Amino acid sequence: MRPERLARAEFIPLIAMLVATTAFSIDSMLPAMTTIAAELTPDMPNRAQLVVTIFVLGMGLGTFFVGAVADAYGRRPVIIVGAVLYIAASILAYFAASLDTLLAARFIQGIAAAIPRVAANAVIRDLYAGRHMASIMSLILVVFTLVPVMAPALGAVVINAFGWRALFVSFVVFMGLSAAWFAVRQAETLDPADRRPLKLATFTRGFVEVLSNRKVALAILAQCFVFGVLFTLLTTTQPVFVVTFDDEAGFPLWFGLVALISASGAYLNSRIVERVGMRNVVFRAMMALGAAAALYGVVLATSGLPPVLAFPAYVGFMIAVFMTISFSIGNLNSLAMEPMGHLAGMAASVILAISTAGGAILGSVPAVFFDGTPLVPAILVAVYCVGVVLSLRWVAND
Repeated sequence: MRPERLARAEFIPLIAMLVATTAFSIDSMLPAMTTIAAELTPDMPNRAQLVVTIFVLGMGLGTFFVGAVADAYGRRPVIIVGAVLYIAASILAYFAASLDTLLAARFIQGIAAAIPRVAANAVIRDLYAGRHMASIMSLILVVFTLVPVMAPALGAVVINAFGWRALFVSFVVFMGLSAAWFAVRQAETLDPADRRPLKLATFTRGFVEVLSNRKVALAILAQCFVFGVLFTLLTTTQPVFVVTFDDEAGFPLWFGLVALISASGAYLNSRIVERVGMRNVVFRAMMALGAAAALYGVVLATSGLPPVLAFPAYVGFMIAVFMTISFSIGNLNSLAMEPMGHLAGMAASVILAISTAGGAILGSVPAVFFDGTPLVPAILVAVYCVGVVLSLRWVAND
């Protein structure tokens, strides 16, 4: 029997808060990179970028196992335990005296942040399916996008007022409020009759079943490339502002403005996806972005852009990327989850773990080739868009 649903006006922001913990934990740290490098690793300042990537790797690991636990014990207890672990890791990070300790805390924090992220996706699948689920996911992404809008600016304010360590206090408050809201208002959505025992054989069968589904596997591959696009922009945008445009102070404001504009993509997707279909929306959006990124890369590699156009062109590139991502993530996740309603927790784990880890690997490529200009990000975005298009070529529209 399907559990009773909260009103959409409450359910959407509630789930968005839980899912947005990951974005808040990443984006609010971006303005702190220079300060952390100066304080904890002055001899090797590039190591400070690991504060983001190690969190993402921990998040990928956490997503791998939590779904099976959520299928065995339910969504509510798993989310609450994840919140407690996240808060404990944030406290450890606050007191970190070395970069290695900070990275260890961030790795644990990434694992913990993945727990409500995965379980929340399972909650959505428990209650919704198909294009209706994709519409709900898009509306959640609208709220979710407000976090990246505010996070860099909020991070900069906190850092300037109290120092970078105070960011971890804000993480504690954010997770504490989100988890408390969920615990008070959202009933358990997993029917006891649908629980799966937490055994290695059960886990293995579920894992194989998810990946052996051709539609799910191709949607996961497409998500890897989409997350590669996302992480490429996240790891290079702040350095581009510093190196190319000499505007470190303006980065949080511009990043927030871009995210705010891009939120319209998720809202538009919620209006059209039930009519156009999940696969078709992503396919067309990625083809358009790939073409635009390739053209941008060719211009940068050849004649370049005059100074008066260089900055507006880069901001336009950011908007195009983030808007396309807002069209894509919810649709691809819904596309992959659609055949897996009978093991939603396990499926959410496998889908998010592989796509996040794959995206993190793809998003680490700029660290090898990046020169502080938008050229490498533009080339990589174009290549990864081709990966998405090829992955979806053999997936039927849903």
